[in-house]
Amino acid sequence: MTFSNGQYQLDLNWRPADSHERYVADRATSAKPPRQVTVYGQAAVQFLYDYVGSTDFTTLWLDGSHSFEARGVLPDRASYEAVMAGLAPVDIDTWLKAMPESVVKPANRAPVIAAMLHDIPQPDSFDVAELTAAGVVRDRYQLGARVTGEIACQWIEQWLDARAVGDTAAASAAVDAMRTARNWSILIEMSESGAYHEVLWKYADIIASAGTADREVAITVQQSYQAALCHQRD
Repeated sequence: MTFSNGQYQLDLNWRPADSHERYVADRATSAKPPRQVTVYGQAAVQFLYDYVGSTDFTTLWLDGSHSFEARGVLPDRASYEAVMAGLAPVDIDTWLKAMPESVVKPANRAPVIAAMLHDIPQPDSFDVAELTAAGVVRDRYQLGARVTGEIACQWIEQWLDARAVGDTAAASAAVDAMRTARNWSILIEMSESGAYHEVLWKYADIIASAGTADREVAITVQQSYQAALCHQRD
């Protein structure tokens, strides 16, 4: 999770507790001797990275079954520690209320997804319940990538499977569906904030230009589409 005021940011990571000592040892190899500090009452170790003129700080601590790490580049140690002093565990409702407006909260996930899907052709294999049931909190961009990525992956999977058995009708249906991707409202919205739409449109163009005989293109798509699009899956 990244906290930012528009100029500086603090990255907060959490991992299984049994990884804690490994990360502490790793950070120590490129930092000045650590300071012993506390984070909301928890014993912690703080490093200043040993770069020339560095104000790159990181703090690691254990809390229950998790190891936490907070890293930020701020003007000086006092500024960093002032930010760290604001960290505190809260309950789920308090955390959700603090989220920016761009975040889609679990209670709103189903209607937001329905709106995103309104102009997107969906393959027979698609089950919207799998998307709406997920408890992961995402902002609109992330959720849009999750929704459109799932649709695109299933159409590409249909295209690959159909080509493998010579089902030209199913392959053509997948191509036709993916051709509409440039008109998907959520991708057009996302194009103002990132480049995910370009990746998805690229695959739509590739399968549209492959025809039914270009085996090398199909192999390339099969080898790469999951890493490019399907990694958004929860």
